[in-house]
Amino acid sequence: MEPGYPNSFEGLPPGPSENPTGGEPQGVAGPSPCQRCGLPSDPALPCPHCLLPPRIPFSGLTLLAREENHYQIFKWIIAGYVLQLVPAMVLGWFMVKEKNPDPDHWQFPILILEIWDFLLVLGIWGIVGRVILKKPSKGVRWTVWLVSPLLLAAVLVLNIAYHMALREFVELPEEIKQNWTLLWIALAAVQPALVEELFFRYLALGAFSRIMGIHAAVWISSVLFSLAHIYSPLSMPYLFLAGLMLGYLRVGSGGLLLPMVAHFLHNLFVIWYEAGPQWMN
Repeated sequence: MEPGYPNSFEGLPPGPSENPTGGEPQGVAGPSPCQRCGLPSDPALPCPHCLLPPRIPFSGLTLLAREENHYQIFKWIIAGYVLQLVPAMVLGWFMVKEKNPDPDHWQFPILILEIWDFLLVLGIWGIVGRVILKKPSKGVRWTVWLVSPLLLAAVLVLNIAYHMALREFVELPEEIKQNWTLLWIALAAVQPALVEELFFRYLALGAFSRIMGIHAAVWISSVLFSLAHIYSPLSMPYLFLAGLMLGYLRVGSGGLLLPMVAHFLHNLFVIWYEAGPQWMN
């Protein structure tokens, strides 16, 4: 205050930005890790990264609420997974029982199953909401994108070698032949690349990482991914490794686009390889 003017604020408690003892101002909250995505955000404002609403002051009850929320999401993920797995097991049972390798015979049941999976995953996504993983540095993301074609090629070679070895030592049941048509490509390449990646690499991996850490989440989601193909049990060990690759592509690239592209190209190559010369006709 200037000399000659009374200080009308004498006797009042200090404001939120005033510290009577000196030092840093009191009561002003700086950036802190977001409860959902872990990135820096102002606790008084919605998170700019994942749009989480402003947080209430941290306490033991807040921590408990966070843990309960994570486990509620976990329960929804498991429920959605079971609702996908049971119809797939039923369809797989009919495939084994009828022993009909003609893809045209199974197109309609597979189409119905994949529509069900699509609607179910959209519903789970609507309930769970955004599941954000912390993005790695730009250098790591670029490196993962550059290395991903080599990883995909190695996984495809492993796929061929693994199934050739199986045929040498195990009498495999006759599987459905791949069909090089637009409808079959949509069913066997496009839909899995979108729906399976959205569920396993976005919702499941993201939710599990809040409970068990990122690496455990990648491995557990890969186990679930392989079990989802239980109608082809001998391929499950390979599918687990493919799930690991897709999971780490999700983590390393910081987004879902790369694993979706890799999944699509993987399945497209498998269709082309197993369809033989059909695509030339």
